[in-house]
Amino acid sequence: MAEVQSDGSLQWVVFDPGQLGVIAWQAGQGRTEMHVAADALAAAPGVEAVLDGPMFQDLGSGRASSNFMLFDAHRSVSIPGRFPGQGGTIAVLPTLDGRGRAVATSGARYPDGALVAVQGYPTLVWNRSNVVLPSVNPEQWRRAALAILGDGRLAFVIGSGPMHDFAERVRALGAVYAVYTDRGGSTSIAVRGDRRYGSAENRPVAVWLGVWPSGSGAWAKGGETAKAVLAVGLLGAGAAGLYYWIRKRGHPQQRRR
Repeated sequence: MAEVQSDGSLQWVVFDPGQLGVIAWQAGQGRTEMHVAADALAAAPGVEAVLDGPMFQDLGSGRASSNFMLFDAHRSVSIPGRFPGQGGTIAVLPTLDGRGRAVATSGARYPDGALVAVQGYPTLVWNRSNVVLPSVNPEQWRRAALAILGDGRLAFVIGSGPMHDFAERVRALGAVYAVYTDRGGSTSIAVRGDRRYGSAENRPVAVWLGVWPSGSGAWAKGGETAKAVLAVGLLGAGAAGLYYWIRKRGHPQQRRR
């Protein structure tokens, strides 16, 4: 079960990349319904923790359009976003052990074969460096981020303060890459068992990022797919070797050269 850790200035949850998923109630035309953290936990049985997801444009009707790209092959989430060239994307690729591998790219790009991709803006940490200038968004806000840590795991992170200070604290936590997800009254980490951390407002948002149990459900199928691809490759290599050996046996004159 996911546990929230704290150092007094940040709260965070650490998990394997393969546990990441997107929770969104899609309403067509790139719009999503808005819900609070408890709704996200209830809508995704087994999910261990949720984080206030990428920023959205409120349309004033209980629906919203996402500002930034989101993709989750397992849960049929595909939202293009409005700013494909901004910020950065954290994506998850399948691995044989099912734990997944996290990669970071600029803008809304993500590698072929990725099972989950989350674009955030701005980029907070890139290659272990804080890239946010002190002049960017200096207000005292509650803030949220998705980070790739030095050991390859992912982290949901929330905290308060100016953007530059928040980015620096996320970097000091061990982030190699980190992207901003949201700020303000909706900023929350919630874990199963009715425990929520962050803003007291509990404001609804259009998208939540979730932590699923290790090796569960569709992600495990992603691991099986990776194994199947490897098996096909090995069979192909074996067949090619056998064919070459048969040809050599059938042409003794070639062996004498």
